[in-house]
Amino acid sequence: MKIGIRLLLMVSLSTVALIIGCDGDDKGNDPVINANKIIALNGVYYKGTMGSNVLDKKLQFAVTDGQGNYIPDKQIQVHQFDGDGTIPRSIMTDSITGIAELTFGFSGSESTARILLQADDTLRVEIYIRADALIPGGGGQGSYILLTDRYSDVKNYLGDAPSVDIFQDHPIIYANYEDTLGVVVMLYDLDLDQTVYDTSSVYGVIVNSIYDTKTNTTPPIGIGSTLDELRTAYGTPDEIFHENPRPATVVKYISLPAAFYCHWQIGMADTLIEEIHFIEPQI
Repeated sequence: MKIGIRLLLMVSLSTVALIIGCDGDDKGNDPVINANKIIALNGVYYKGTMGSNVLDKKLQFAVTDGQGNYIPDKQIQVHQFDGDGTIPRSIMTDSITGIAELTFGFSGSESTARILLQADDTLRVEIYIRADALIPGGGGQGSYILLTDRYSDVKNYLGDAPSVDIFQDHPIIYANYEDTLGVVVMLYDLDLDQTVYDTSSVYGVIVNSIYDTKTNTTPPIGIGSTLDELRTAYGTPDEIFHENPRPATVVKYISLPAAFYCHWQIGMADTLIEEIHFIEPQI
């Protein structure tokens, strides 16, 4: 009888210990969430202003699991490939919303930036940020458009052109944003099929009318600058001629290459720039 009581007591104590032990193990193991993708919530193309950290959209990112849920408290590494702006080395997704926000500023002299965001080594997304700039020559830029771009890039930054102007037997097609932005993008049509494609290369950029960004030269040159200021910034022109029937004096710098269309206005002491053409350097 005493042996039976002892056995019953031992079995009861073992059962209690087993329950306590299992309960302790469960509390120590958090579920593992496998990251599946890193996403840029507002797309991968952004526009800004030189000297500012204000962009047209917020730089927001999330890391998702296999079901598309945002993972909170997830670190994202930040690597800047192009550009000289200011960014942190990493950002963290919010513990509640699962969204991380990146701050970028055009604090240097470069008007473009390419940034890689990375999570868990294998999950990556690249974003592209540009500031409005007027830069002639190789690697030049007009508005947000680089002279090395294609039409797909133009649309990413400026949207679809309000009009696309095509001329018979002319090797250039004009994506016309003049009324809304004061910008016209010139695209190659070397096969003369009178069709613009996403892959069509940029030949040059024209700015006029309401476009108000200036070059970073001394003095800055833009629409409304004088011919005297132009000479101060870039030196003696390679060529000056009068264009008919349009009443404009065309000032060319072959080394840039660029053409400045100038017009004398009544009441002004000097000729004013009314249109600027930057084109891709020719080989």
